[in-house]
Formats: sequence, structure tokens, C-alpha cells
Amino acid sequence: MFKRNVEKFIDQKSLFERCDKVLVALSGGADSVALLRVLDALGYQCECAHCNFHLRGEESNRDETFVQQLCQKFDIPLHVTHFDTTDYARTHRISIEMAARELRYQWFETLRQSIGAKVIAVAHHRDDSVETFLLNLIRGTGINGLKGIAPKNGYVVRPLLQESRENILDYLQHLNQEYVTDSTNLQDEFIRNKIRLTILPLMKEINPSIMNQFNDNAAAINNGVYLTRIQMNNAYGSIYGFRYKGVYSYSYEKFDKAMAEGKTCPVAYDANGNVMYDYNGKPKQMKYDYLGTNYKFQGGDAIYEDINHDGSIDEYDVVYLGNSNPKLEGGFGTTLRYGSLSLTIFCNFRYGGKIINNARMHAENMYTDDNQCRTVNWRWRKEGDKTDVPRALYQQGYNWLGSDRYVEDGSFLRIKYVSLRYSFPKKWAQTLHATAINAYFTVNNLFCFSKYSGTDPEVAVQNFNASLPGVAYDTSRTPRSKDWTMGISVNF
Repeated sequence: MFKRNVEKFIDQKSLFERCDKVLVALSGGADSVALLRVLDALGYQCECAHCNFHLRGEESNRDETFVQQLCQKFDIPLHVTHFDTTDYARTHRISIEMAARELRYQWFETLRQSIGAKVIAVAHHRDDSVETFLLNLIRGTGINGLKGIAPKNGYVVRPLLQESRENILDYLQHLNQEYVTDSTNLQDEFIRNKIRLTILPLMKEINPSIMNQFNDNAAAINNGVYLTRIQMNNAYGSIYGFRYKGVYSYSYEKFDKAMAEGKTCPVAYDANGNVMYDYNGKPKQMKYDYLGTNYKFQGGDAIYEDINHDGSIDEYDVVYLGNSNPKLEGGFGTTLRYGSLSLTIFCNFRYGGKIINNARMHAENMYTDDNQCRTVNWRWRKEGDKTDVPRALYQQGYNWLGSDRYVEDGSFLRIKYVSLRYSFPKKWAQTLHATAINAYFTVNNLFCFSKYSGTDPEVAVQNFNASLPGVAYDTSRTPRSKDWTMGISVNF
């Protein structure tokens, strides 16, 4: 099961191809040994890299000897280097941890290029992702949501990221495979070790499923769904989703024609804007691949920004889209008088604040047989069409994922009410033995100035118990009514 899960994760995240050479970072600990053993068992061409940082005396040399024997046993090439980590840290005025990180990744990349490896595989697993989130939360630096560590970052890949530490140890026990233990990992001198040895066990005691919940932050990713997160430096009421980039003009099979006409088709691009190709020399097709969905985008499908340029739209492409907190809101009014007439005008306003236009989403998605708005007349219909409205797909596809397509600015200026009042002459009132007689005419919600496309921009935020707490979520399908009242008041 462990081996199948890792293989599936590699394929889903497009970490590397079967024919690629993989440079495995091998420390000798349980995680890296499990990574090497599973990749070797799956038939990938591996070479290993081991760093001796000379920080733990004889223990560092013990680790080096262990990995040499392990690689020799399985006939896997091994590259070893030695660092004076303490001197590097002193010279660059950084911590020992940071020095070791910089040294190893610089060497890994140099070695990768020299041996012609496609990627550098490191053994971060699911528990490490949680530790990273908590570490950044404690330091106050923040990370991009609750996703922790990404499965791919440049040439660095993490095939074990979906596996727990417990699964890794079970796999090694099943293989009867030995490994070495870094004694410093058992000490709580470092912040990360405090999290691993103290905080996480306490969290698991309180909630045994906490690790799954931390890593399943995108469990709700689907059509029409936005995520909730607690993220450093972003206000309560923030909205998270994909970035919408339009509609694919051509299908994947029309790649050459799309390139010739300067139009879009569902192929992956790297960070420099170049088309990515697979090992067969074919353009890499974009897909929606959350939890193994493996849906391949076609012409007429929605384009979502591939944030990490891995050719897959998934939880790692979810970004901050703004929040529902207005920058300024209030009201103002004035009264104009001329003789017995008075005119009172009162306005209220809101500046800033994002609204999820759920009503528009369901009026444009063409996913069910519900009534749709006129916008769908401009939908994609045939190969080569250039439009911002995706094709109609009944009960299929992913054309209305939670994205900034439906997140709108909720700023507005509303003429809340206008009231005209006339005071009758006092002698008229006296004939009725009254002190004053007034007639009035009032109009409410006379007009609203706003760029918001929904029925009304004055949307209240959801309460704490809602699915999107603190977020303005507009489901209204009918506009706010305009009403008027008139009457006469008599004071005695």
C-alpha cells in the first residue's frame, strides 16, 4: 500500500517521469532511507547524495558509513561531501540550521547538474508539513496558508509528502530495514524539535485526527467552493481560491494552431513563460488533479493560474483573493429648507471589502438545468472561440471552481432615503386646535452607485459558525425593494 501510494502521488503531482534520473538526498535517517528504498523498488534510476556537516562528532561519521554500506548493498551510486558548517555559519552570521540548509541545497543543485539528474528528491513527509506551518506561525513570519510544504519547488520534489511518519516507520519495519537516528532530534533545544516532541503530541492527544485535518485543508475544493484559512498577516474574513484567467480557445490537440494564432490551449508553462514538454517531447497538458481527479482541460474550459508551474491545478494553486472587511464605511446627510418646505437627504456608503457573488456564479455556471443569465450567450461554442465565458457542461467539468471570477469589490454609495416635508400655516393648525400640521413624502433606497454586479452590494458578513465565517457571501437573487411613504402628521 505504501509503495502504491507513493507511486500514485508522484504521478498525480507530476514530480518526475519514469525515465528521469533522481538524485536522492540520503541522510541515513528513517525518512530518507524509506524514500530511497521505495523509489528503488518502483524502478526509478536513483543516485544518492550525503552531507557530513561534522556537527555531531563520531555520530556524523557513523551516518556516513551507514549510507555507504546501504548504497553498496543495493548497488546505487553515492556522492558524499564534507562541510565545515560551524565556520560557514560564523562567516555568514547565520544560525547553524540555516547554514546546513544553504550548504546542502547549494551542493545538491551543483551535483544534480553534473550528473544529469532531473530532480532532487528529499524526504519531507506529512508531519513535516504541519511542523513547518506551526514553526512559521510561532515565529510570526507566516506561510501561504495551511498548505505547509509544497510537493515540488523548482527541481526539489517531495514524494513522501502525503505519508505520515508512522506509515514510513511501518514500511521500514515491513522491509526489516535499519536506519540511523540523529540524537539532536530527540533534544528540545531547537524550536522545531519542541514542536515535534511537545506540541504535536499534545495536539494529537486533544484531537487524534489533527494531522489529517491540517493537511486536508483543501478537502472542500470543488466547483463553487472557497476555502477558509487562518493565515498570518491576512485579516479575519479573508477569501481564498484560484485565480481565473479566462477560457482556453483551443483543445490540447490543436496546440500548433493555437500557437500560430496566438491563442490559448491547455498546456503547462514554466515560470519563464515557456511551454513545458514531457519526456516524449510532447507539450505537457494542463489538468485539474486534486486528490487524483486527473481531469484534463479541453478547449472551452476555464483557465486557472498554475501558481507553482507543475501543470496541475490543485490545492497548491489556491491563493489569497482579498477580504470582506471594508476600508471605510459610514453615512452622511443634509437638510435644505425654503420657507415651509424642507428636503432631507441621507446617504450611506462602503469603500472596499470583497463579496463572493454566489448568485452570479449559479446564474452563469451552465452546470444544471436552472435558469441562466444573458452572459451565457457569449459562452465558448467551437474551437478557436475567444471569450471569457466557459463552455456549457451539464453536471461535469470544473468551470466554476471558487476563484476571483466571482469575487467582486463591494464598494457602494446609496441614497438611503429622500424626504420632502411641508409645514402648513399655523392658522390652519389652529382651526383644528392643533399646534402643527405637516405633510411628508419619503422615498427609501432611491438609488445605489456601485460596480458590483449582484442585486445589492450591501451584503452582511457571515457569522462565526457559517462555512465562510467573516466573509460577505451573496446568495440574493432579487434586488432590494424601493418603497415610498406619504402622510400627514398633526401635533396637538
